[in-house]
Amino acid sequence: MLKPIKSNNSPGHTHNGLTSVVGLSTNFCPGNHLTKSNKMEKILSQISVTKLEYKIIQHLLNSDFTTDGEGIRAYIDHDDFNMKTYRGVLSSLIKKGIIETSVENDVYGLPTQTWAKITDNFQQNIDGEYKLINIKEDK
Repeated sequence: MLKPIKSNNSPGHTHNGLTSVVGLSTNFCPGNHLTKSNKMEKILSQISVTKLEYKIIQHLLNSDFTTDGEGIRAYIDHDDFNMKTYRGVLSSLIKKGIIETSVENDVYGLPTQTWAKITDNFQQNIDGEYKLINIKEDK
């Protein structure tokens, strides 16, 4: 059964007012990526990533941290990646909702590093092993 809910009334939305939606949170807006509060968060179309974005994702996939059962995650060593380039790449992955990051200082006696993890919408635990989902590399 359809139920009317108040839609997102932020400026620029052409669908303001009451909208019939089935089982979706009130912050759903067509064209936006789904948010954690949306009950359909695992139903996403594939998101394209650039070669540089995929290089970061591959680094996360190949990390020893990925095998500890907590998901796809790793440190991004500022010495291994040219951060003048990869800050933009990380920012793009964050904007797409693919990763979450935090900056860590003096980790294991090493200089500043970025801790990154793939968000739940883009990884799935299959028989104890985490796999990427909803991501495709641009060729």
